[in-house]
Amino acid sequence: MILLLALLQELGTRAVPRDSAWLKRHEAFVAEAKAGDADLVLLGDSITDAWRGQKALWAERFAPLNAANYGMSGDCTQHLLWRLRDGALGGRKPKAVMLLIGTNNLGWGKQSVDSTAAGVEALVDDLEFQAFTSGRLELWRYGTPTPAGTLRLHLQGDANRSFVLFLSLGGGHLDTKLGLFELDFATLTTVAIADTGASGRFTLSGALPNDPALVGLEVDLQALVFDPGGAYLSNAVDFEVE
Repeated sequence: MILLLALLQELGTRAVPRDSAWLKRHEAFVAEAKAGDADLVLLGDSITDAWRGQKALWAERFAPLNAANYGMSGDCTQHLLWRLRDGALGGRKPKAVMLLIGTNNLGWGKQSVDSTAAGVEALVDDLEFQAFTSGRLELWRYGTPTPAGTLRLHLQGDANRSFVLFLSLGGGHLDTKLGLFELDFATLTTVAIADTGASGRFTLSGALPNDPALVGLEVDLQALVFDPGGAYLSNAVDFEVE
């Protein structure tokens, strides 16, 4: 079971920067985002970036929506992930985001369809979390894992909270002073001991082993969170490998 969560990350989900010119442009976008309060944010690669050349159309269709364009030519999913995690939204919470990305993963990036799709999914996950109001930590799981597929787990909420993440093969039900414990003691194992850092988010992402024997396996996860006001149990999430 440790192998289930000793995850091998898809290239499209590895947040990495590009060159110094790209970084300088990113920093200008971050400053613009912090100073503004856009209701609609456009994120993507050259297809999105090119809207800057359509000034009349932008003024007619996008400006009335209080839109901001942070598309950057040449970006793959992993580059946009890095930008998001380095403050691309400026700490703002737009009402909507238009995301168009992945062409370069499949083109010059020479990535697989699975890697590209995993990168897009990770971006959607991050965008959802950046609009999430901080509070008690909650555990989230995205997607339905398959053998050799991608599993993403997030713990999101208050910043700088230490926790222990547990896994079991099946659920349970035990009322405790810390909350409802929903894992099976007989198969309980520790997955991670970590903290949410300044971002208030911990992410575990990668590929499951390509083992058909995993099909039908039920996995449950829950965290014990250490808060200044006292420890508590997070919500539990479960999934079945398909």
